[in-house]
Amino acid sequence: MDNHLEHNLRDYETFRRIMELGTMTSAADYLGIPQPALSRTIASLEKKIGKKLFDRIVGRLVPTNDAEFLYSRLAETFGALELINSHSWMSDSRSTIKLVANPTFSSTFMPRTIASFLKSYPDVKFSIEETTDSNVQRLVAKKHADLGLRFAKSSIEPGLTNQPIAKSRSVCIFPRGHPLESLKVVTPSALSGIPQAIMSARFTFRTAIETAFRDANAEINIAAECGSFALVTEFVLRNFGVGIINPFPITQAYSEHLSVRPFEPGFTRFAVFSHRGINSLSKIARTFIDFSRSQIIENIYIETANNRLQTFEDNLAL
Repeated sequence: MDNHLEHNLRDYETFRRIMELGTMTSAADYLGIPQPALSRTIASLEKKIGKKLFDRIVGRLVPTNDAEFLYSRLAETFGALELINSHSWMSDSRSTIKLVANPTFSSTFMPRTIASFLKSYPDVKFSIEETTDSNVQRLVAKKHADLGLRFAKSSIEPGLTNQPIAKSRSVCIFPRGHPLESLKVVTPSALSGIPQAIMSARFTFRTAIETAFRDANAEINIAAECGSFALVTEFVLRNFGVGIINPFPITQAYSEHLSVRPFEPGFTRFAVFSHRGINSLSKIARTFIDFSRSQIIENIYIETANNRLQTFEDNLAL
């Protein structure tokens, strides 16, 4: 290996995005470059540093120990560059809150909540990125973000603390005037054969829906498969069918346009802010968590969760 390497930040940025987003496809989309070019960049970097960075195991891209070590060493470098680019390096960087959130939260709850928060705290700056629930955990754990807003799952990346803000139970949504409005509770039997916009197969929420329909011997008629509850809702609003979703924060954002009924058997979910421990948060970040909780509108489907700090190993049916 050459002891006098000519380092290319673009190569390391490509490597960094693969580590954070988990797949070549996601990284290529994020960087706006073709996937073959991204693959060539990684191959060139591996040759330059004399280390293998990724293994392919059952179709998945798995970082090697050398990749994890390199990523940890690059974190400080890229953090410094981002600080300089933000022009905040001579000011109090603790007044900037870096957020990551899944698509449902980033497109509904977060913009409205941040806008309200800034009325009281106009000097605070926000950085927000949208990603999957699993990547929310990864980016927070890797110190790429201060807070991550996501739905609680059955396990988390070690070392993260989760602060719940809302608890909700699954509902069926449909356009106003739909025949299902005559029901007090919607069941799989009531939806048998009716077109649905539904979460894609990679989500545990989809698995729970399929199990409920199979147990009831009911037919799932899939009109559209979606990557977020927000997208399910958009399809429902355009009369693609009905949808089964977690009501927070969707029903709060679209209350004027949707009819909502409890779906049974129901699936309980928590909305949580993930972070690296209360001592890792600035005072303003802790204030933002409390403010976010205050913006939740409670109803029969949604309740505000208490402020209990948890490291979830939850056994919820998600």
